[in-house]
Amino acid sequence: MRRRAAAVAGVLLVVGAGAGWVAQRTVDAPDHVPGEAAPVPAESPALPFTTDEELTPDPPQPPLEPGVPLAETSFGTTPTRLVFPVPVGWQRLTNAPNEFRWKVPGHPQDTYVLRVEHVGSQRRTIAEHRAERIRSAKAQELEVDVLDDSGDGLTYTYVDDLGQRRHLVVRWLDLAGGPAAEAEVNVSARVRDAEGAADLSRRVAGGMRQE
Repeated sequence: MRRRAAAVAGVLLVVGAGAGWVAQRTVDAPDHVPGEAAPVPAESPALPFTTDEELTPDPPQPPLEPGVPLAETSFGTTPTRLVFPVPVGWQRLTNAPNEFRWKVPGHPQDTYVLRVEHVGSQRRTIAEHRAERIRSAKAQELEVDVLDDSGDGLTYTYVDDLGQRRHLVVRWLDLAGGPAAEAEVNVSARVRDAEGAADLSRRVAGGMRQE
């Protein structure tokens, strides 16, 4: 009888110890509801981004300065002939019958380039041109950042397919007093050229007329 009591006591001791161990594990474990997803730390950003260290270096030519000398030129035929000023000494490049570009001779085209286009056949208002340019840029380029979309213009930066950060200043001009714009002035530049690009765009647009 004494041996049986001792055996029972031993079993109870083991069970008690086991229950205490389980209780301790329950206290130490974090709260968790079965079936509830626990948060997992992200391993990388959800969206791609580019740091300045990852960009392709810009061409080393000095920045475009404000106040470059201008001289009048033109293209097209009356009554839609465009007359406007362009930088003295810049090289004229032909894109299409209704579009021309100018750049400093010897400079690569990824420094800064002035482009003028006759856009009257598109029959878009200035607001429509701007909205379409923003839509197109965001669909085709990386890291598009609109800096100014007021008045008749648009200024934005983006990273192109060569990994360079570009700065664009665009203006659309209503020269005939109608709802549609007739001309586009576009200065594509590096970020370091921003001040000169804004000045050149303003002066070319300000001196443009249609005759």
